[in-house]
Amino acid sequence: MDTRLPLSADPVPDRVRTLLFATPPIDYVAETAQYWSELGFGGFLRPDIIPGWQCDAWSLDPKDPHSQHVVGEENPRFRSIRDMVYRLNDVGVRDNFIVVPFIKELPDWFDDAEWSRIARNFEHAALFAREAGFAGLALDDEYIEDQLGLNWPGYRASGISLDAIRGKARQRGREIQHAMLSTFPTMTTLHLPETFSIEGDLAKELFYGYLDVLVEEEAPGGMHVLPESTYFMQQAEWVARYGYGLDRILIDTLPSKAKAYWSRCCGIGLGLSPLGYLRFIRDENGRRLGYGGRPEVFGDRILEAGEDKSGNYSAEVFAETHAAARTASRRYVWVFSGGPVWWRMSSEQHARYGGSSIATLPLTDDFADYVETVRVPKIIDTPFYQSIDTAVRNSSTFDTLEGLGMPRKWLVTGPFTNENGVGYERVFGPEADPNPTAEYDGLFSSVRWNAVDTPLSGYVDLSRLIAGGTDICGYALIWIECTEPVDAVLRFGSDDSGRIRLNGQWIHGVDTERIGFPDEDTVPVRFEVGRNEVLLKVCNYRGGWGFYFRVTDTEGNEIPRVHFTTEWK
Repeated sequence: MDTRLPLSADPVPDRVRTLLFATPPIDYVAETAQYWSELGFGGFLRPDIIPGWQCDAWSLDPKDPHSQHVVGEENPRFRSIRDMVYRLNDVGVRDNFIVVPFIKELPDWFDDAEWSRIARNFEHAALFAREAGFAGLALDDEYIEDQLGLNWPGYRASGISLDAIRGKARQRGREIQHAMLSTFPTMTTLHLPETFSIEGDLAKELFYGYLDVLVEEEAPGGMHVLPESTYFMQQAEWVARYGYGLDRILIDTLPSKAKAYWSRCCGIGLGLSPLGYLRFIRDENGRRLGYGGRPEVFGDRILEAGEDKSGNYSAEVFAETHAAARTASRRYVWVFSGGPVWWRMSSEQHARYGGSSIATLPLTDDFADYVETVRVPKIIDTPFYQSIDTAVRNSSTFDTLEGLGMPRKWLVTGPFTNENGVGYERVFGPEADPNPTAEYDGLFSSVRWNAVDTPLSGYVDLSRLIAGGTDICGYALIWIECTEPVDAVLRFGSDDSGRIRLNGQWIHGVDTERIGFPDEDTVPVRFEVGRNEVLLKVCNYRGGWGFYFRVTDTEGNEIPRVHFTTEWK
């Protein structure tokens, strides 16, 4: 039986443009601009032009802090980059962005002199982007996630209140955004990844600082958040659900003026990573060493980016997830290119323009099938996707969780320590006494259970609902009431490690660093008559922190006889 979704060409293909996160050599892109247009990409995300927040955009060599600062035509690097952008614009590849990665640790939040220098760097970056013809700047702060969580050792040693640190982080976000708009008021701001949902508290404060200024100045370019959690999702409905759920989190929590601005000028732009197969290579303790390719071809060797050019999923799956991503995205979706997997250079071009020698290797055999998805954007013609599309465009509400067997509410508590991975086995207070009225010794202070709603994405993002940061863990609690014994399947996915306890007995556990996907783990269970206690423990190493959980029959359908409650009896 054909289980593929009904896809048809989008009658308005340019309403959502596909951006490519990639770094082919600048002059090579200028020479081959028509190629990128024929692939169907609407623009580039370039993280190599300004390689960090500490870099001077107008430096002849931004990686060298002592390099000469030259503004304008006399800067040969600027002329080369501008030529690339102009040639791309001429062939319709016009939504090009400079990505500024936050690679280096930020200075002390209270060091006004250093932050003044950072603001000046962003002012120069925006001027460079404007003069070179870019659409705007993208801010990528995932690399310093340790520093953006309140459990970072420097904060604990400083003696400064956490609220004061939060306030300073928001102030610094405002200063960065204001500096950029001062020289490029019409720019579009991109932000990646979805830090307001999946990263530390200070990442959230930076994000809301950026948004504060955009709202106050009614900046026409708006902001678009580019999530990474959908890179490897292979179920189209969950891709669409995730994007719509993130959008609703902001619409439902922002103050009225910011909410109106977000709905009018901003949006989510989901990310996918269809080509450049990769998997984690881990040590004997399960910790990540690097990335490898398909084991049958490359064994367990750590690879150079793009060395394995095959798909992370099939071209058919990409067609569906790309269409689903466009359903939940207002202006952009984007494709992450892990190395040269969307282009191949001749040996002559490589000798002339440089770059990785991996770029001269053949592309995957079915490359044309992946290109077709980008070149001819599709829509999914079913009521579910049509409803999400309408809800995103109109900022209206659509219940994406109906019929899934997902609890609508949870009790959650934390954070507790997971330093060096100890949290998975260590017994914290909620395990010993899962009483919703109890108080426990947490990582920062005493903690209690809080009732939270399951977001419409289906992903219970503990980074937002409890606290963000690396090396932390927490708990979620629910009761399942049945009037008769019920055989069921627990469908679970966690980021990172996760355990499930049913009626006081641990029945499932995965202790590893992983991305949370819906239904990744399936656990057959029997619920007894009356109340059945389900306690989840989720431990974070880095990145996102949260889980998916639903209760179904063996076919994945909701069980009407199962009732969820967070009420303590």
